[in-house]
Amino acid sequence: MLTTPLLHHDIAPSDRMIPLSLKLAWRETANSWSRFVFLFLCIALGVGAIVAVDLFATNVEQVILGDARGLLGGDIELSWRRALSQNGQEVLDSLSERQILISHITELAAMAAVESGQPPDQGTNATSQLVELKALDSFYPLYGHLMIEPAQPIQELLAPIPSGCQRLPCFGAIAQKSLLIRLGLSLGSELRIGQTNFLITGILVKEPDKIATAFSLGPRVMISREALETTELVKTGSRIHERFRLQVPPSTN
Repeated sequence: MLTTPLLHHDIAPSDRMIPLSLKLAWRETANSWSRFVFLFLCIALGVGAIVAVDLFATNVEQVILGDARGLLGGDIELSWRRALSQNGQEVLDSLSERQILISHITELAAMAAVESGQPPDQGTNATSQLVELKALDSFYPLYGHLMIEPAQPIQELLAPIPSGCQRLPCFGAIAQKSLLIRLGLSLGSELRIGQTNFLITGILVKEPDKIATAFSLGPRVMISREALETTELVKTGSRIHERFRLQVPPSTN
């Protein structure tokens, strides 16, 4: 039985080599060129946005990692929302024996009041303000730079003041400018916090470890740990935040 072979002479060889899907794609592209360009631009814009966000996140991460010690205030931070227990003190003592420098900071909210007989400047009627009290030891800050006006050693600004205050005991204090504005005070003005008077000896410009305290109830006031003890604010049940920043020597394992 003879069969007649299927003739393909009516189809060009070049057409037979092109898949049907490509033919349809080309036809759609030719008929909708403007929409194809718009789609291409959208894809390019999306890819560019993803790359830009990724580069930005990488740069931010590198900046944070490069200054992590300054932002945290130490190599390691140990914190408690209560007074340190005996066991906790023993742990810190053992760390000190390994030549690890420890800076002790106590934070709490307190009321700062304008001392009686010292009227605020004109334009303000406020006589008290809730503040974030930060009691420092002599090692603060372990890392970073504390910017104060005037630029003097922090221990000199927070030292006891034997005379010149309306009441004793009296210590120096460093306060944010916003507190001075709210209470109408200035450098040399006097505040009372707890049972202690404080003379404003410096204005806080930049706090290196501010990121470690993301939430604040009021303007920052820095005092010495010696001054904190005289305020009688730390008692059983007081809401305090104890922070211990550690500076670990490079050779410590």
